[in-house]
Amino acid sequence: MNRLLVLALGMFSIGTGSFVMAGLLPEVAASFNTSVGDAASMIAAFAVAYALVIPIAAILLVNFSYKPILVVGMLILAAGHVFSALAPTLELAIAGRAMGGLGGALFMPIAGAAATAIVAQEHWGRSLAIITAGLSASTAIGAPLGIALSTSFGDWRLGMWLVAALAGAAAIGIGTLMEPIPRTVTKKRSRDLLASVMKPAVLGLLGTTLFLMIGSYIVHTYASVILMPTTGGDGKTLAILMAVWGVAATLGTFFVVRLTDRWGTRPIIFFGLSILSVNFLLLPYLTNSTFVSILSLALWGAIAWSCLVPLQHQLVKVAPTSASIVLGLNTSAIYLGVSFSASIGKHVSQTLGSEYLSIVAAGFTILALAIYEVHRIIVNRNLKMLSTLQG
Repeated sequence: MNRLLVLALGMFSIGTGSFVMAGLLPEVAASFNTSVGDAASMIAAFAVAYALVIPIAAILLVNFSYKPILVVGMLILAAGHVFSALAPTLELAIAGRAMGGLGGALFMPIAGAAATAIVAQEHWGRSLAIITAGLSASTAIGAPLGIALSTSFGDWRLGMWLVAALAGAAAIGIGTLMEPIPRTVTKKRSRDLLASVMKPAVLGLLGTTLFLMIGSYIVHTYASVILMPTTGGDGKTLAILMAVWGVAATLGTFFVVRLTDRWGTRPIIFFGLSILSVNFLLLPYLTNSTFVSILSLALWGAIAWSCLVPLQHQLVKVAPTSASIVLGLNTSAIYLGVSFSASIGKHVSQTLGSEYLSIVAAGFTILALAIYEVHRIIVNRNLKMLSTLQG
């Protein structure tokens, strides 16, 4: 159990590093005398490094010993955030965040493999659930704590020190509590993996994830701006609101498993994206009331994260022999969405105004719904054609 808990702490560190910046952008912008949009590059840098490296790490590092990679990944995550905390310029702070994303990308795919390697097969589900809980808990605890700590003392760099401390503790825990884990030898060839990934069904689901996360994280990245009518610029209030979002996201991820088993994947995705789109369209009218804002944030958090579960379920179903690869690519799609959301939101703020951010976000979630439905039609048509040929 201790070994799984330190892996969960590593995931918690990555999640905190991913999400803490959303509430610190005004402080970063003021610190470097720049715009909030430019400060959002600190989010994009982490997400791009993470998204681009994780599929490579998943393929190339699977045959190496797990423990050293896990420790190195956490040390790089910690070092990157120490670098950002000490950076005298925005450019160097961005570079530190990119380094942190690299460390997270090294850790993430290996952590999943390690979680299954250290327990018997009948406990795989439980072990994966424990380390995944570390990631989801970061949205409810880690990121709000970092935001509250930084805004209370008026220094965004405290959020960076928090991530560094968490990652350092995870590195020490893994180094001292985990015994060497035997490596798993992969027999899959690169061209076989590429063939499974290029299936229209896989690409459609990855596209749905990408645009869902762009829409969701335009709102998340610029939450401090969008929620200004509710918070009045108070960092503690913002931290509470983001904690509500994180708790709802964690609960949504937990409960959607039962709903998916009962109703299937399509109703969850279709109605989830539809409701999320309406929620974003109405968000400019909901932020004048704290109570209504809390309801809207809870709905957003629960739906956005719960949609990811059936999407992952479908990915494994359409590419069962390459499950680890397509799930790794799905994680890349998530973080590419986070990255694109920062730059898209910056452009929207500068050209249209911040009041249009949630409306543009709704456009992306509607696009995600359209891609998913087109994907479903194509897959069903191909299945009918295959059934006809076999008949």
